Amino acid sequence: MTDDTIVTLSPSVEVTRTGLIFTGDVTFEEWQSVGVKLKELRGMVHWWIGDWLNHGEGRWGEMYTQAFDETGYAEQTLANDKYIAREFQTSRRREKLTWSHHAAVAGLEPEEQDRLLDIAEEKKLKRDRFRALVADRKEVVTFFEKLSTYPSEFGWDDEKTGRYGQWIEQGREFFN
Repeated sequence: MTDDTIVTLSPSVEVTRTGLIFTGDVTFEEWQSVGVKLKELRGMVHWWIGDWLNHGEGRWGEMYTQAFDETGYAEQTLANDKYIAREFQTSRRREKLTWSHHAAVAGLEPEEQDRLLDIAEEKKLKRDRFRALVADRKEVVTFFEKLSTYPSEFGWDDEKTGRYGQWIEQGREFFN
């Protein structure tokens, strides 16, 4: 291990501020596993920064904002990291899903977050596909909420309102 080493990714590969150092005879499998670890590290940074900011705020109040410059990230990125990390305590974070999967459902109730993340995990949904499904789900739920006000606005009788209400409820159950 050199003085510049930040992380050791395998017995033969070290990370420095300026690159990877291959210190021994690396097998193809070891080289491949380093690539996987690099990808994982990229996704973990936003959790770490969010946790770091939330801890700083809890410990030092508004003074923590003085540390924003330390990361080099835009203020909005830091605000997002902080919010997502606060929404998902470490015990609720899914190791098999990305930070972006969690961000897609952050504005929902915790039970709904967990339900949708379960689906993403079970179906092995990629980030972009999951985001699209969550966005579609939000649109459909909003649509059914708006529909529920229509019968009274149109002055429908009880029979028509009841049938219409059943359709709305069936739709809600299907999309929730």
